[in-house]
Amino acid sequence: MSQPVDARGKAGKILNDPIHGHMHFSAKLMAVVDTPQFQRLRELKQLGSTYFVFPGASHNRFEHSLGVSHLAGKLVRTLASKQPELGIDDRDIFLVELSGLCHDLGHGPFSHAFEKIINNLEPDLGFHHENMSQAIFRDIMDEHDLYDELDMTDEDVASVLQLISGVKDEAAKREKPFLYDIVANARNGIDVDKLDYLARDAYNVGVKSTYDFERLFSFCKVIDGEICFYVKEAFNLYQMFHTRYSLHKQVYTHKTSCAIEFMIQDILKGAYSYLKLADAIADGGVKAYLRLTDSILRTVENATEAERAADKGLATAHAILTRLHCRQLYAFVDQIVLPPHATSTIPTVDDIMAHHSTSFINLDPADVIVDVFKLNYSKKDENPVDFVHFYTHFESEDKITIAADKVSQLIPSSFQEVGIRIFLRTRASDSMYAARTAFRSWCRAMKTTSPFPSGPVLTRQPSAAASSSTATAVAAARASQASSITSTLSSSILSLDDDDDDDDDTFPTSPSTRRDPPSAFGKFAPGPLKRQKTL
Repeated sequence: MSQPVDARGKAGKILNDPIHGHMHFSAKLMAVVDTPQFQRLRELKQLGSTYFVFPGASHNRFEHSLGVSHLAGKLVRTLASKQPELGIDDRDIFLVELSGLCHDLGHGPFSHAFEKIINNLEPDLGFHHENMSQAIFRDIMDEHDLYDELDMTDEDVASVLQLISGVKDEAAKREKPFLYDIVANARNGIDVDKLDYLARDAYNVGVKSTYDFERLFSFCKVIDGEICFYVKEAFNLYQMFHTRYSLHKQVYTHKTSCAIEFMIQDILKGAYSYLKLADAIADGGVKAYLRLTDSILRTVENATEAERAADKGLATAHAILTRLHCRQLYAFVDQIVLPPHATSTIPTVDDIMAHHSTSFINLDPADVIVDVFKLNYSKKDENPVDFVHFYTHFESEDKITIAADKVSQLIPSSFQEVGIRIFLRTRASDSMYAARTAFRSWCRAMKTTSPFPSGPVLTRQPSAAASSSTATAVAAARASQASSITSTLSSSILSLDDDDDDDDDTFPTSPSTRRDPPSAFGKFAPGPLKRQKTL
């Protein structure tokens, strides 16, 4: 739907959105939307590998960026209406909307998986998508010569770059500093980027949220250059941050999604040369980078046999992608959430292998993945609401902080949890059993897991072809270890079994009955498998 034409004779647009309803975009903003650089965002899933687990998570960064721009404009217009003394003009509104529109331009395929593998293989580059967003925004302005059409100066472009990052220079700190907290708020994490993705992600994956971000717009004002909120919104803010934590806990770090993300990282690593990823990020250029979208997996899939024969890494990447398509995922083995006193106790693969007994099961360290996850309220181990200021009535010019216990006695006292997960690149049951046994042995040695409930005890049966002496040794070792695990780790290990994908963490009890096809990383068990419960 078109809007009335502007002073230049160009029409804006009204776009209908499932989250925000009708969103109005000026002709200036649409001039940026209608560029190949921005349209690329249609081909980047907002939640990356999560889409492989939650079918509803099919939304893209394109609609999220539109939503952020819409909310940014809505918030700054609200402030301008309620506080005309702030001197917010049309230029301010447009630059804030534009920064919201362009804040995610620099994301790569599968977002964080791509960023991790790039920084792993090219650590000196210090790659970050925000820096690439700024580079792509400059490219849009230069390639399409939008300075006149958008009525922007070099100073305006510099302001947009700061609004995207939330980092203010001295001039911005002196004049309207609150504008730089709207899209990316480094002070307390309350920004329109977060408001949109929380609402949009929850809607698409089917998770209910209880906080009301619309109220935040109605009950805010600027005091001393900072956006403050009415005191009665304190609990609403805690609800918002808890929604963020819940989405991370249930969705973003879902164990199956994480297993798939590790597979995608291995695919990108194996096909690194074939995909020319180094060229795409070299010298700060953006042209090659703009060709990278989620379709990158299709490029690997379509590699010819001759190309795979000539490139061992590509062949491995292709084999992993085939496993992904066949849902033969990397195996989730075990997890713990560390108690507060042990959050710095992080094992390496070598630490796990040091607790592995090689007497009866072989475990390849190349198959072991140690994943460390940190979930919080957005300020690491600090309470973000401690960094928010409130007012008691709209006429007041005094800003105050509110202690958590004044809001509710049920507000958490700890704001970050650190956990460790073990994954395997193989689904061979012997290796899965060995990895879990070694990990739990490490947990006992480190004394990190006593507060947590027990996961299932795994059993392993020797194959029919094994010699009687080996079978006896295996049985004795297994019985001893199972007994030790049951007695020592009672109330100690947290194991997630709440999966949408009900075959990714099950363990067969009879390895000899499997018929395992060969794979790039060993054997994996097909079909529904049985689980033994803890005694």
